[in-house]
Amino acid sequence: MFGDLHVHSTFSTDAFVWALPLLRGEGANPIADACDFARYCSALDFWAATDHAEALTPTRWSQIIDTVQQCAARSDADGIPDVIPFVGFEWTQVGALPEDHYGHKNVIFRTLILMKLPPGPSRLQA
Repeated sequence: MFGDLHVHSTFSTDAFVWALPLLRGEGANPIADACDFARYCSALDFWAATDHAEALTPTRWSQIIDTVQQCAARSDADGIPDVIPFVGFEWTQVGALPEDHYGHKNVIFRTLILMKLPPGPSRLQA
């Protein structure tokens, strides 16, 4: 098995900036492009949409879930998925001191069932 558990669309600021034509980027990269790249270009077995939590409005979160569900719905003639997508986000915490600096963490959910997913990263409780 080979995959990528840290995939950003241009919903994430860093991916958006590097995608700007001014910086010789290729323009916007919606999350659907990540599914196509995983399936057709890199032959990944699995991947996770992990845009930055602070950029995920309820609308964007919903768009990511819908797109990842559509990606998961495709399969081969035998009904076997050719790539397994996951929904997630990148949580970032910056502390002033090493003991309270946790950095970047990817939170990945094992389900794509809408009722079992949180309404968005900003609404999760510790």
